[in-house]
Order: sequence, then structure tokens, then C-alpha cells
Amino acid sequence: MKYYKNKVIIGIDHGYGNIKTANHVFRTGVLKHDAEPLFTKNLLVYDGRYYTIGEGHKEFTPEKQIDEDYYVLTLAAIAMELHSVGKTDADVFIAAGLPLTWTNGQKSEFSAYLTKNSEVTFTFQRVRYRIRILGANIYPQGYAAIRLSARFPVRAGNPTSACGGSLRLCLRRGPNGYVFFLLTNIHYIANQLIL
Repeated sequence: MKYYKNKVIIGIDHGYGNIKTANHVFRTGVLKHDAEPLFTKNLLVYDGRYYTIGEGHKEFTPEKQIDEDYYVLTLAAIAMELHSVGKTDADVFIAAGLPLTWTNGQKSEFSAYLTKNSEVTFTFQRVRYRIRILGANIYPQGYAAIRLSARFPVRAGNPTSACGGSLRLCLRRGPNGYVFFLLTNIHYIANQLIL
């Protein structure tokens, strides 16, 4: 998670086995309930419906926006990241990952899916959240580029330190400044994304 001009930028890798953020990993599973279930661990309440997060396993589907499941999983991921810093109200920008072969064909649809509600109120683990979704950029899973320019100066120190230092880093000079190519999963680069 990264802060930029009063926005919270949250990187989310929407995997088929796990949902991954900078600080959390949980199973890609959603159980829907008509009424509040007896066991409420990882319960998300959204739009009058009850969802147990991390239970069951989402079947493979080539289009993640086909139902509400990945949207609800995204809300859970955002709540977990916000909870990590004690926030329940935020302006959020989503940086999401799709498989490389699907990124070009589905990125506009997936971005529209993630941003379909500009303001969302929901409850996760009995905590009420109010977020405003300002936008979503879609990146290929396992790859991201960071453009550094005069507007976003390089800070002293190792540019990979926020990612644990376990990255393969390639620096290239382009027409608009330096670009760092980080070869890793998107959840590791959430603290490095500059939009």
C-alpha cells in the first residue's frame, strides 16, 4: 500500500488460488449466504448479502468479471490493507494484476468491473468501511514498470528495499526518464507503484 496525494494505492494480485496484496494473502474462495451465518470469521457484508471470504475455492473462469466474486474479494483485500494501518475510510486507487496473456484483451473490462461503484460501504470482520474507488490500473501479473521522472524523484537508498530486496531489477533510460522493470508479483510492488 502506498499513499499519494491523499489517495491510498493498493496493489492486488487476483490469482486463481490466492488473492495477494502487499501485506496479506488469502484463498480465492467466496461462500454466499442468504442470511448471516453462524460462524462470522472473515464475513463480508455488501449490498445486503453475506459472503464468507477464503472459504471454498473459486472455479477457474477466463473472465474474472463474470460474477460478483472477484469484486467481493477485492473489497476484502482493500479492507485488510486499510485495517493494517487503522483506516476505515479512504480514497482508493487499485493496481490489479491479470495473467499476461489476458491483460490486453481484458484490462478495460476488468478496470470497469473494479470501478463500477465510485463509493462503496461494506462491513468486513464486523468493521464498517467506506471507500471511494478513484480508478484502477491493470498490469500483467509478474511484471510492472515504474517510471521515474522529475515529478517523482528517486529517493536515496536501494529502490527495491520496500519490496524485500529479492527482485531482479533492470534499469533502462527511456525518452521520459528512467524506467525500473521489476520482475515479481504485483503484490510485492504495491509499495513501489507510482501512478
